[in-house]
Amino acid sequence: EAGSKDAVTGTQIDGGVTNLDVTHALLRADRYAFNLQHEDGHWCGEFATGAFPTAEYVFFSQACGIDISEDAAAFRKHVLSLQLPNGSWSLAPDHPGDVSMSAEAYLALRLLHLTPESKELQLARSFILEAGGIAKVRVLTRIFLAQFGLIPWDAVPQIPAELMLLPAKSPFSIYSIWVAARLSVVPLLIIRHHEPVYALPNGTSHSNDFLDELWLDPKTKTAPYGKPYMELLKENDSLGVIFKAVDHLLYAFKRFRNTPLRYLARKKIVKWILERQNADGSWFGYVTGYQFGMQALLLEGFTTEDAPIRRGLSTMQSWMWEDEDGKRIQLSNSPVWDTAMMVKALCSEGAYRNDERVHRAASWLKSHQLFGPRTDLAQYISHLPDGGFSFEYDNP
Repeated sequence: EAGSKDAVTGTQIDGGVTNLDVTHALLRADRYAFNLQHEDGHWCGEFATGAFPTAEYVFFSQACGIDISEDAAAFRKHVLSLQLPNGSWSLAPDHPGDVSMSAEAYLALRLLHLTPESKELQLARSFILEAGGIAKVRVLTRIFLAQFGLIPWDAVPQIPAELMLLPAKSPFSIYSIWVAARLSVVPLLIIRHHEPVYALPNGTSHSNDFLDELWLDPKTKTAPYGKPYMELLKENDSLGVIFKAVDHLLYAFKRFRNTPLRYLARKKIVKWILERQNADGSWFGYVTGYQFGMQALLLEGFTTEDAPIRRGLSTMQSWMWEDEDGKRIQLSNSPVWDTAMMVKALCSEGAYRNDERVHRAASWLKSHQLFGPRTDLAQYISHLPDGGFSFEYDNP
């Protein structure tokens, strides 16, 4: 309840808090915000998520032979800092444990030299097995595991590279896919074509036993990713039956993947990836697609000495974040989003509408508006006017 006016303490608002307390808190917050502002006017804070971006970076490094041993302890510290009391890892802060996120974190920690006998991995293993083990992980996690022979490639749905040849306005075109998914799916067309199996600390094998402790039945390693036909029919899931039939048909044609049509599709995919490398050397809008893009190029004959890969690897280090919680790679960076929200927050107070620092931020935002045929969005809704914004510093 409102208290009496006091020249020193101000008007009491609620629970002993006064208007002066609020004013001082706002001033401190404003000062902190402006101290974080970059010289050109923009803001960019950490893009905080779960442990999976760092886990995926560990997988990428293992696959490409990149030595991260110097930072292994810092990466391990970060992944462990996000482990929940029940031994699991979640997709994002304040979310429940997830079997896929937990399996990815578990493998990353094994690669970062944590032993299965450690209390952290024993707890994680119990959670994963109670959730059904590796057989219950999502498709993207299966792809990571298949690349090390930890799950059969046959446990991953077929995605033929010929999808790349469909017209942009086709209902099954890559441009009909949500943008964040598309940036991973396109390079995955190459990865799925090659079905690589990379080495783990115990060697290279299409049936590697490195994570056998996470299987309910490590002898068979069966991991169906869809319901059986009869179950789908009982549920009257006609769409599920159609997709399952199409997937089986694609498996039947798998033997014909080295056709002239597939060759043309692969060439188009490589061209598509190269054209979307950002000015700073990064790819796409988030780290999963970024890494898949480089991996696809490497599978198609590029080397780490080629300029696109060299620039990509160098820029990736700027996505790293390190503090007392360890070292990690961000899922993305979000300067446009961060700057817009910060300007909105500061202007909502009213005191900074004419502040030079806010005007500098607004000018930075204006300079990052996109015009012209750079965006993939223009591929299938070309009737809309230009003027969108990217998520990062410079990506379509």
